[in-house]
Amino acid sequence: MATICMVTPGKNKDTRVTESRKLLWELGKVIDIKSISPKVKLFTIETKKPHRIEPGQHFDIKLTSDSGYVAQRSYSVISDSNYTNQFEFGISKITDGEVSKYLHEKLSISQNLLIRGPIGKYFNLNKTTESVILIAGGIGITPFIFYLRQKNYKNKISLIYSAKNQEEFLFKKELENKNKLYKNFSLIVTLTKENKETWKGLDSRINSKILKKTIKNHLGIKTTYFVCGGSNFVENISSKLIRVGIEYQDIKIERFGP
Repeated sequence: MATICMVTPGKNKDTRVTESRKLLWELGKVIDIKSISPKVKLFTIETKKPHRIEPGQHFDIKLTSDSGYVAQRSYSVISDSNYTNQFEFGISKITDGEVSKYLHEKLSISQNLLIRGPIGKYFNLNKTTESVILIAGGIGITPFIFYLRQKNYKNKISLIYSAKNQEEFLFKKELENKNKLYKNFSLIVTLTKENKETWKGLDSRINSKILKKTIKNHLGIKTTYFVCGGSNFVENISSKLIRVGIEYQDIKIERFGP
């Protein structure tokens, strides 16, 4: 994601809902920081009170400098539970990202941050049909990890995931294990910049051929499509889905940017 959520039409609606219920900032304590790739770290933040959260929701994190300058960004939440006071965020370090750069370079365990959430109804992954096709680019995988951890896999789920290389193939072991364990889960991975000697799988960007093959496996089932990644990725995939015959109302998108 570049892990900073940009505003979508759905998010605009959520913002008005958030303001009407006066969602307040609260202190969150950093209890764990873990590097999972050269550019991505997992930050676990604990609040005093638990929150009920749904896969696809996000939290705002706010930083304030000594001079009074304020910056805030929104990050998709990962969790193992729908009701918890510990929230994990997968955050990619962006060269010009003032918040992500601070979190990666300056933030330490036991430090407090201002946090607000959960926010988000538009990209709620639990409000789905009989089957879902998830399509992620880079760190756009994060909201899907939370969703996949919650499922009993009675319904059909496919995940198409594009990353640069095996180092940036986030949650690799977890996803591959699910692919082996659950017959209703299909994992399709393409690594666009991996050495061909070390990667024998797909290496193109997600194209119409990949989409059509996956869609064919869901024929006859009411399917919702969730697309998450950078703005260009989301626009590209959404356009391809429409061109291969998917109705726009069946496509949910989440954009990320610096």
